[in-house]
Amino acid sequence: MIPARGKIALVLGGGGARGLAHIGVIKRLEEEGVVPEAIVGTSIGALIGGAYASGLRVADMEGILKSVDMLALARIFRPGIPLSGIVDGGRVVKFLRDLIGSKAIENLPVPFRAVATDLISGEEVVFDRGSLIEAILASIAIPVLFKPVLHQGRYLVDGGLSNPLPVSVAQRLSAAPSIAVNVSPDPAKVGELLRGRRDSKLKRLGKIVPGGLKLPYSTRPTLLDVFLQTLTISTSNLIVQRLEHARPNALLTPAIEEFGMLEFHNGPAIMKRGYEEAEKAQSLIASILSS
Repeated sequence: MIPARGKIALVLGGGGARGLAHIGVIKRLEEEGVVPEAIVGTSIGALIGGAYASGLRVADMEGILKSVDMLALARIFRPGIPLSGIVDGGRVVKFLRDLIGSKAIENLPVPFRAVATDLISGEEVVFDRGSLIEAILASIAIPVLFKPVLHQGRYLVDGGLSNPLPVSVAQRLSAAPSIAVNVSPDPAKVGELLRGRRDSKLKRLGKIVPGGLKLPYSTRPTLLDVFLQTLTISTSNLIVQRLEHARPNALLTPAIEEFGMLEFHNGPAIMKRGYEEAEKAQSLIASILSS
């Protein structure tokens, strides 16, 4: 059993839809009486962490996940005029406003920080005050998909480009033991899964095409595959480097490799993986909080 005085600094990393595992981790921690004294997030971690810090309940998050389907996602992430980002940002803003309202970071019930990246300098930018929605928008602004956010004269993009698992930010914010949730999977495991799915597809096509499928380009990754796998590789490498300088007291790594970065419609299954990972780490977390 985890001690009742279970106060932690919670670090939520980036990883697209795989980050929905954060909700499962938070749910399991809550069940054990572990209360975040501070929350720091990058990208999807900033969205979930910011929503939770603002007072949104885990049950509410679960309800949203269960109601999300491909049609709903298509409405939210409908393409706009691609001047600097494909996704229509107005619909994302409306989604966030409906979710968390208009709140300032400095007024949240739980201290919160969101990490973004300066598009020009590459520097880490930490939001510690101001509009929560603006901070989340900047932190999730994956280049090409979302347009950069103009903030105080700087164009900001996804925080995963500078600090995808911001343990260092949490350690500056709070002296509480840090629990970090890494939802950026091993690129090799993701690559193997992509290859397996493509091979299966080719076998199915081979049954349809007389004489088998012999087009060499059919085995190549799609443009989207290349883009997303590139993000996975760069993020994974950067996390390894960052952890050499700032290590959390506990590092949770949910088994989410089989889920794609854009598979938000698989939210309940991804959340379950986070819950299971936090459950496995119960003894470790108890020992950290007892010391």
